[in-house]
Amino acid sequence: MLLARVEGNVVATRKHPSLEGWRLLVCQPIGLAGDAEGAPQVAIDAHGAGMHQRVIISSDGAAARNAVGNDKSPVRWMVVGIVDEKEFQSSSSKFCPAMLEGSFLQPEIGSFSGAWNLGFGVCST
Repeated sequence: MLLARVEGNVVATRKHPSLEGWRLLVCQPIGLAGDAEGAPQVAIDAHGAGMHQRVIISSDGAAARNAVGNDKSPVRWMVVGIVDEKEFQSSSSKFCPAMLEGSFLQPEIGSFSGAWNLGFGVCST
């Protein structure tokens, strides 16, 4: 999973049939300070993320294909949450990916019932 910022929408008049009805967003992976890190990714979005919102994107292609209901779909990235806020302990803290894992994400995977309010934590160095 990556922290990213929504940079735009993708409009495709011709696309794989499994992507019909899905919003496609251009998501720029970012660091905690908001600086771009790596190449932008196109992700499906069922949560209604807006321009310049921070989101969590997942590269779990199997979960994305399950979400669109097609095992042969070319989809790989999907928005799994909209970030509500982030939290820092100190300037010497590091982002802790383990904070993204846990019970608050597991029950929601695949349900797409709405945006999650995700908080970001840190691990002490």
